[in-house]
Amino acid sequence: MPKLSFDSKDMKGVGAFIALLFMSLLLMLSVGIYLARVSYQNTKLTLTAEAQATNAARAGVVDALSWFRRQPTQPVHCSDPNFYPDYAFYPSSATGDTLDSTIGLVKEFQISNDQPLWMRYEVKRAVSANSIDPEAARDVTDKRIEGGVRGSGLVWSIVSTGYIFRKMDPNLPYNIAPNEIKARAKIATQFRRLSLNVPAGLVMRSLQMAGGGASALTINNAARVASRKSGIPAINYYSGSSASPIYQGTANSGNIIGGVAALSASAPKYLDPLTVFGVGKDEYRLMADITSSNFPTDFPANFPEMSLVFIDGNATFTATNPLRGSGILYVTGNLTLQANSNALFNGLIFVEGNFSMYAPALVSGAVMVGGASVLIDGTGDTSEIDYDENVLADVRQQIAQYREDRSSYFPQNNNDVQDVAALLISGVSVSGITTNSALVTWSTDRPGESWVEYGLDTNYGNSSGDTTLAVGHSVSLSGLVPNTVYHFRVKSVDSANNPVYSGDNSFTTTAPPPPVISGVNITGFTVGSIPGTIKAANVEWLTDTLSNSAVEYGLTAGYGTTGSNGTLVTAHSLGVDALSPNTLYHYRVKSTDAYGSQSVSSDYTFTTPPGAFTSNSSMNYARAVHSATLLTNGKVLVAGGSDSSNNALASAELYDPVTGTWATTGSMNHSRYNHQAFLLTNGKVLVFAGNSGAGGYATAEIYDPVAGTWSTTGSMSIDRDSEAASLLSDGRVLVAGGYSSTLIASLSTAEIYDPGTGTWSTTGSLHSVRTASFGLLPAALLTNGKVIIGDGGFTYSTAEIYDPGSGTWSTSNMNSYMNNNTVTRLTDGKVLFVGCQTQLSFVRTTTEELYDPGTGTWSTMPDPLKPLPWLIREFHSATQLSNGKVLVAGGDDSMIYLSTTELYDPVAGTWSTTGNLSGPRMMHTATVLTNGKVLIAGGTPDNTIALSTVELYVP
Repeated sequence: MPKLSFDSKDMKGVGAFIALLFMSLLLMLSVGIYLARVSYQNTKLTLTAEAQATNAARAGVVDALSWFRRQPTQPVHCSDPNFYPDYAFYPSSATGDTLDSTIGLVKEFQISNDQPLWMRYEVKRAVSANSIDPEAARDVTDKRIEGGVRGSGLVWSIVSTGYIFRKMDPNLPYNIAPNEIKARAKIATQFRRLSLNVPAGLVMRSLQMAGGGASALTINNAARVASRKSGIPAINYYSGSSASPIYQGTANSGNIIGGVAALSASAPKYLDPLTVFGVGKDEYRLMADITSSNFPTDFPANFPEMSLVFIDGNATFTATNPLRGSGILYVTGNLTLQANSNALFNGLIFVEGNFSMYAPALVSGAVMVGGASVLIDGTGDTSEIDYDENVLADVRQQIAQYREDRSSYFPQNNNDVQDVAALLISGVSVSGITTNSALVTWSTDRPGESWVEYGLDTNYGNSSGDTTLAVGHSVSLSGLVPNTVYHFRVKSVDSANNPVYSGDNSFTTTAPPPPVISGVNITGFTVGSIPGTIKAANVEWLTDTLSNSAVEYGLTAGYGTTGSNGTLVTAHSLGVDALSPNTLYHYRVKSTDAYGSQSVSSDYTFTTPPGAFTSNSSMNYARAVHSATLLTNGKVLVAGGSDSSNNALASAELYDPVTGTWATTGSMNHSRYNHQAFLLTNGKVLVFAGNSGAGGYATAEIYDPVAGTWSTTGSMSIDRDSEAASLLSDGRVLVAGGYSSTLIASLSTAEIYDPGTGTWSTTGSLHSVRTASFGLLPAALLTNGKVIIGDGGFTYSTAEIYDPGSGTWSTSNMNSYMNNNTVTRLTDGKVLFVGCQTQLSFVRTTTEELYDPGTGTWSTMPDPLKPLPWLIREFHSATQLSNGKVLVAGGDDSMIYLSTTELYDPVAGTWSTTGNLSGPRMMHTATVLTNGKVLIAGGTPDNTIALSTVELYVP
């Protein structure tokens, strides 16, 4: 048999193979070690991230507890029926509580610069009563059913979610790529707020020992239980007890139990921890600052101030270990305060067993004992329980606040969170936009819930959607406001409860149809706010929907001026002010509804009246039936008159048309109203006749404008009131008729005053007695030097004409009876009679007549089917303007007091309206100034009061 042999070449091949095998084994070992190390590192990173997420969730719990404690209203609860019960938990981004108030309490912090890693926690708030989130903060006091009874806020269920995430793009939310969640953890816990219900200084189960023995309460020697609070007894005990407390010794005899009320009986509920503290014993223990189960070994040497203390078992405080502190002490067994331990405690002591207290000792606050006996021993010194409301209030404020109940603490780590990719949102769009609704659609790469958060800004504030998982999402929004920009973002939540949000989007709801304008009209004109202008009383129109009001107006269809009112109405009325008299204006109206839809009318025109009244500074005195005389210096002298109490006035004042102001001047020698006043050729003013209130005057006086004083002159032969008078061509003054208080009769006599001699002389008498029913008889100087007198009561349809050459009177037959009328000489020499036609039947109608001195004939105004002026007037004014027209203003229409005015055009023989007075006015004066304006002064608006107001008519 041949032998096997290996040459050197073969041995080299085997060596190479063995080396290759060794290198392979070495490589596999290295890879294994590397993979193990990588696995370890990944596991370490995962565990670290999970621990950090738990810490983040814990930070959220701490922050939430701080939020609850710092709220001004305690406990935190919502009792308003208009809101859902959990509405009270509402952290605000405006106050720095949160990064996102739509979620709840949200904070983010960077924890590493390497990746970079960030920490985030969320404590959710309830979105609405109809969208209950079990992870949202909930008021669960008394185990409140979701959406049902409103809790009192003593117990809140809290879930805090912590995230560790990598923030690669700071402009995107934490859960939207490229940002990546690395770990998530949840902590569920409860916040509880202690109540403190204490009905007395000492509360005990019974005054009687079990089995009917002696009293369970012993107060001896210098011991005492007291209450100084009205309505709070010193001792409260179970009402089933029939025994009385035992008192021993004589110290403080009769005052061992003291206060407003001594004893009070009730059910034993006040010895139940849940009733006293609002939590059970076990919950109290978990909330306590100090817990002792092996007293005194594990009890601190010094009792901390304002502490929540729980001792499980019996406790005896001695001289070396005294009870000295404040807060709440809960003992499950017996509690003894030994003699000479100098116990001093401020707060509440709650003992489930027996209670013994030896002198010297003082408890300020209250003691509650559930055991069979209570001993308060005052041997050798005082031993006292004193109910102190201030101490208990301090305890409530400092330690009976929200605390975390760790019995409900449940960490919930989600180890696989980092492996779950966030949903990808795409194709966000809005369609079907109407005035009040819109449809939002989008897609996700995996199934998720469909939610849309929307509002007027990026705080949103509203949410709509459902929890159905889908990849194609559609949410309808309704109840929107027309023509309004809405911001929104979509949210989808996957099956692992990971939310993802889109960026901000917006859309605008459509505007409603614009308002329909109809009934455009302009009504009336009044005095403008600027002197010399006119105001259109109202531009009126209607719209079919609520909208605001605007009027554009100007001299052309380009307008240029706008008046507006923002109130939304359907019946619109807007004044147009500061218009020029006798001017054509263009105008149009606009209305815009609450949603910005606007309608504009077509162009309209109107023409303003040819004159306007403007207000002026008032006189110093209110007066009516006074006189007003234009002086040679352009000023106006106003004298006498009647005030609002019907008192005759002697005062006088001057109007300066340059400054538009009034100044007082010297007073008349006699108080008088309804008198005559004429400017004499020497520049002085003659005033005569009138009434003092007690009767007529025969006296006369002269005003000197230079000296500003009055002097008497010759008197008439008889007193006269309601007479006629006129300045003659030669400068003398004629007076005729009137009523004499002395004779108690109307007069027909006439007299003439001569300024040269200062005396009166008689002249021919009237054919008939004549007197005005009120005011003055109208008279006018004709161009031929004669004087015509009209009116004269209710019985005459004649006028009388005085001839100064012969000193005689002649009659002229009118077409109508005239009463309380005016007489105005026109530029062509004719005379215009305007006033009330009154017959014996006292039926008033309008009448106007023209007297032609050249022919001695009378003519009525044209168009008898529509008599003008348009109103019956008496006690009005009639003033010839510088343009020859006659302004008739104010007056009385059968006790309807007038502010209207009219213009008579002698050339056309027609009447037209002009700007109205600012208010009714009669028995006033109307004086043409040297600048052509007319000064309207004083009078009465209703025959009861006098006016001091003044108006200027600008032709």
